[in-house]
Amino acid sequence: LLAIEYEGLEAHLHLEHQGNVLQSLLFYLNRTGDQGLDDQLDWHIENYRKVRWDHPPLIRAGIDYGLGLYYHSCGDSGKALRSLNRVLNDGEVRRDEDIYHRTLVLITLLHAESGDRSWMVHSARSLKRYLVPRKLLQCTDAILLDYIVDFRRSRSEEGEYRAMHRFVEGLRAIRKNSDDRVAFEYFDFLAWAENHMNDLYETNKVA
Repeated sequence: LLAIEYEGLEAHLHLEHQGNVLQSLLFYLNRTGDQGLDDQLDWHIENYRKVRWDHPPLIRAGIDYGLGLYYHSCGDSGKALRSLNRVLNDGEVRRDEDIYHRTLVLITLLHAESGDRSWMVHSARSLKRYLVPRKLLQCTDAILLDYIVDFRRSRSEEGEYRAMHRFVEGLRAIRKNSDDRVAFEYFDFLAWAENHMNDLYETNKVA
């Protein structure tokens, strides 16, 4: 009996270790952009897929969110959205968890990135319906929602650029406030917005 209990404990600790290693690896890669560990990451992802449902809800949500960030940084929005939607569709992840909130925000951002106005509006409405009743509307969330409204109303590339410029200026103001810098801990909204503003500027200049 003791041998069986020990084997169960050993398996549990091994699974916990695997989850912690993958989360740490994703956190490091998403912070540094280091591509030298891609092979190691692929191996961990393959193992994770085999035992995903054996992990506690918050662990697999953290891993799936980290994978969403990673695939987004690699330019694969399809894989990023699939990973993030696993968090939203996981019935064991509570809706009041911070990871659920962050996932909704990132999905909204990805749809904003796509430029698909219908998806942008759909995601923004879903995010607002989630945040407002829970009194979770933070500075970055409010500015992102305002940007989507401005973008949707724009009728030209110049209008889209002005909407992004207002978004960037709002994020810069938040970053100056030390109390609000935590909003950039998991995803650098400002770097993302500045890159897209530069892209829009180049497009307008060429046009």
